[in-house]
Parts: sequence; structure tokens; C-alpha cells
Amino acid sequence: MAAHSFSYLRTLCTSIAAGCLGAAVGIVGCSAASGITPPDASTAVGSGGSDGSGGAGGAGGSGGSGGCAPDCETSSVSSSSLPDPPDDPDTVFFANTLSELFRIDPYKLTIDSVGQFDCIAGGADPVNSKGVWDVAVDGDNKMYGIASSPVGAELVLIDPTNAHCTHVADLPWQHVGYTLAISFVPKGVLHPDKEILVAQGLYQLHSIDVDNPQLNLLHDVSESMYWYTKAGSDLVSVEGAGTFVVAAQQGGQGGYTQYLLKLDVPLGDISVVGPTGTGSTAFFVGAAYWGGTVYSVTRGGEVYSLDTMSGLATLLNIAVPQGTAFWGAGVSTKVPITPPK
Repeated sequence: MAAHSFSYLRTLCTSIAAGCLGAAVGIVGCSAASGITPPDASTAVGSGGSDGSGGAGGAGGSGGSGGCAPDCETSSVSSSSLPDPPDDPDTVFFANTLSELFRIDPYKLTIDSVGQFDCIAGGADPVNSKGVWDVAVDGDNKMYGIASSPVGAELVLIDPTNAHCTHVADLPWQHVGYTLAISFVPKGVLHPDKEILVAQGLYQLHSIDVDNPQLNLLHDVSESMYWYTKAGSDLVSVEGAGTFVVAAQQGGQGGYTQYLLKLDVPLGDISVVGPTGTGSTAFFVGAAYWGGTVYSVTRGGEVYSLDTMSGLATLLNIAVPQGTAFWGAGVSTKVPITPPK
């Protein structure tokens, strides 16, 4: 989710209810698209700051309408409460900065550091977007990451118990298309007997078989895929729940409006769940899932829950360490899809 600059080339109108989202559209989260600037730590909702330089952010709350198109109505941040914490002590998903892996329990509202990534040559460098951009976890809890490398990007294997990571394969830029977000999709989605890693980036969606790691183009940019592939965001796929994407639509004067989308991976079709209601106050950069709810982390060090029926976001009261700048998130493809009782 490196902060690269991209130019917008097309305009896409997508009908939502009676409105039209007419805009030059791009997804942000894994990268900052041209004209869309993520809020600094000083302006982001909640605690946290930019990686290596941040101070505490402002108090949590709902954001403005951002760059919503004239006919679009941006909902306010949901204040609905979460289900009671489950008995399962491992109700967690993972989130990462460029240099560190975290475990987050959205029910107990806790965050714990797993460890520092130790496979980045020369160490993480937020100024140059150097480090681990995103993580993905398969159904057997094996974790992979997409990271920067001298050739552009690399696939790494990560130990989810201590963040130790090892090189798996290089992913040269000319083939990667700015691949900044990854997620496994369950068996049966792209392969009848294997979970396949999906890599999302600028203009393209790729698949990666980790047993034979190379990029295989699934979908090139098209009008229907434009706002999804324009500049990487993050996606999460869970067996029985489908594949969700956190995204943003560019608005006037550099503003943007966040959305929750659903993706049909084999076809490349996108459907809109709804606006998150956070306007330009939350710059979503990672996606995870548990018990019927999508979770997203922000560059400003916040954690949100997103309603899978409406898209509305709720800021969670999790004490993220000051200065944390998330870049990605991930969870197993085999987590529960119904809320705990």
C-alpha cells in the first residue's frame, strides 16, 4: 500500500439506489491515488500517526462527507454496538505496518504486537514506502506478505507467531502493476482443490499459486473494473461470505468517500454494499473479516468495523500504539461467518 501517485484516465458512473457516482474513480488504501491524499496523523480520527513520525491523532468521531458526488448521500458513522465477546480466545485478525505485525481482537478491543519483520533488506523505510505492504492468511493459517524489493516487489512467507519472514519469489514491477494488496480466496473460487492468492493492484487483478509463485493475470482494467483496480486498496475473502473490498471514490478538491464493495473474483464484477459514512476522515488501508463483519484499519492507526449489509463504519475503541501507521490487514479464509452468541 505504498503511497505512489497515479493519474486518473476515465470516468465511471455507478448507480446506487437513485443516485449516480459520477467521478474519476480510484481505489485508495494500499496506495494513494493522484488527487487523493490520506489524512495525516494530526487530522485522522483516533490515535496514531505516520510510520516513524506520527504523533497522537484527534479524538474519534464521524467524518465529513468528503468527495461524494452531488447525487450521492453519505451516511453518518454507525453507532451500533458489537456482539458480546465470544468464548474463543483466538478471535483475532492481523494488521501490519511496514515494519511490524499485530494481532487485533475486535471483540475484546485489544491489540498486541507479534514482532518486527526481519526480512526487509536495510529495514523498513516509510519515506520510500519500503517494507511489508500487506499480509494474507490461508485456511491452514499460513501467512504470506507482499513486500518491497529491489526489483519492485516480493512475496514473503511470514511466521504469524513472531513475524519472522523469508523470501519466496520476486514480483517485478513490469508484471506486478503495482501489486499492493493480497488475499487468499477459498478452494473452489479459482481452483477446485487449492486456495489461491489474489493480488490486487494498478489496473489489474492477478492470481498467484504459492506452490509455483508467479503472477497470472485474471482481469485487466475495464470500465466495470476501473474503480477497483485503478490504485490498490485491500480485499478479504472468507469461505461462505465472499470477497469484500474497501475502496474510495475521488471527489472534488482532493476529497474522497469510502465504500465497502463485494467482488466476484472469477468474473471481476463489483457490486456496491454502501458508503462507510466516514467521508475523508478515515483512509482505509487494510481489510479483514470475522463473524459477519468486515474490519478495516487506517493509515492513521485506527480500527473500524464495517456493516456487510450497509457498509456503515464504526470506530472501535482500541488503544493502538501512538505513531502506528497501518498498511494492510489479513485473516484466515476459514473464520466464522456468523456473529458469536
